[in-house]
Amino acid sequence: MASRAICSKRRKRQVGLATFSSAPALWFDLYFAACAAIFAAGWMLVAPHPWATWSILGSALILFTSYFQVQVSVAINSWYGPFYDLVQAALSKSAQVMVQQFYSELSTFAGIALVAVVSV
Repeated sequence: MASRAICSKRRKRQVGLATFSSAPALWFDLYFAACAAIFAAGWMLVAPHPWATWSILGSALILFTSYFQVQVSVAINSWYGPFYDLVQAALSKSAQVMVQQFYSELSTFAGIALVAVVSV
């Protein structure tokens, strides 16, 4: 029973732009950049080639961009739950839903969508 409570606490995701600026996300970004830089430096020392910078760092950029787009998709999926719960509560009148709550959820999506558009 206690393990379920721990798992449910661990699985709760942040919704919105906080997904991208959370400590784990920023640490992973830093870790990825450091690993790519160390790999590129090692490769260029061992087997220097005129195209090494473009090929290694370009490949790392493609990998990071793909990863970031997946994170954007995860953020949108995390937003769906609270938004549609709010819409369902408003339509079924099971709870009082203020228009500010609705627009707040829409602004959360707008922030995620802005990050998605700017990052492409």
